[in-house]
Amino acid sequence: MSNTNTINEGSYIKIKQAKRGVFAFNKNDTVIGKSFDEYGEWGEGILQGLEHFVEEECVILDVGAYIGSLTVPLAKIAGDKGRVIAFEPLRGTYDLLKTNITLNELHNVDALQMAITDKEEVYRIPELNVNRVQNFSEFTVDNYETGEEVVANCIDNIGLQRCDMIVVDTPNTEAKVVRGAKNTLEHCKPILYVRNNNAEGNPELIQELFDAGYNLWWHIQLCYNPENYFSNPNNIFKVNDNEMAHAYMLGVHKSLTLPLNGLLQVEDVNDNCNKAIMRIQESFVAENSSVVENTEGVMVGK
Repeated sequence: MSNTNTINEGSYIKIKQAKRGVFAFNKNDTVIGKSFDEYGEWGEGILQGLEHFVEEECVILDVGAYIGSLTVPLAKIAGDKGRVIAFEPLRGTYDLLKTNITLNELHNVDALQMAITDKEEVYRIPELNVNRVQNFSEFTVDNYETGEEVVANCIDNIGLQRCDMIVVDTPNTEAKVVRGAKNTLEHCKPILYVRNNNAEGNPELIQELFDAGYNLWWHIQLCYNPENYFSNPNNIFKVNDNEMAHAYMLGVHKSLTLPLNGLLQVEDVNDNCNKAIMRIQESFVAENSSVVENTEGVMVGK
C-alpha cells in the first residue's frame, strides 16, 4: 500500500497520502520521514491521546513543529474556528512545514520560522545537509556561531488572549520554553504536552512545571504501531530486543480536574522515563502474575 500512496517523489523529497493527511517529508530522515514512508503515519499514539483534549475553536501552540506531523492533524481537529500556531526555526524543515499546511488546505494555522526559548534573542542556525541520512528532528538550535540568523522569543511575548494547549518538542531546551511561558501558563492554564526523552531525566524541566502549578503524568508510546495505516508488519524501530518509544509528560494545571485514567504520575523532579517504564512493567507483572511476559527492551527515543 505504501508505494501506491506516493503522490510525488524528487531527489530527496517524497509526498504521500498518509492517515492524517498529505505529507511531504525528507526521504533521508531516519525517524519521522521514515515512519511516514513505511507506515503512512507518525505518533499515532500521541495524537490519540491529545485529541481527547482538543475541541473545535481551541488555540494550540506547537513548539518545535518540525514538518507538521502534529500540527496538521491538530489543526484539523480544532476546525476552522480554532487556531494552531506552529514554530520551527530550521529553514529546510520550516519549508516542509509550510508545504504540508498548504497541501492539506489548512487556513487555521500560523507557521513561524522562530525559536521559542525564555528570552528574546537571535540564534545562528546552520543549514543541514538534506541529502545526508540522519534524524533531522533531533536538531538543537543553540551553541552555533555561524548560520542563518533566526529570531528567538518567548511565549509570554506573543500576547495570547487564549491558549488551550501547548505542545513542546525542542531537544535540550524544553525547560527554557516553559520558563518563558510563566505568565501564559498562569492566566490561560493550557494543557501541556512536553517531551522528556532523556533517559537520565530532566529535573530542571520538571521543576519548572511544578513551579508553574502543574501536575504531570507520563505518556510513553512505542514508535511502531502494529495497526499502522499501511498495514506494514515490519518494525523498523526495533533493534535487537529494544524498541524505540516516545516519552512525553502531560501537564494539567492543579486548578483543573480532568480524567486521566491509566496514566502514571510523575513522582518528583528526579523521575525519568526509564523509571516510569520500570513502574509500568512492575505494575503489569503484579496484576498478571500468572502470565509469563517479557516486558523488557523499551528504548526511549524521538
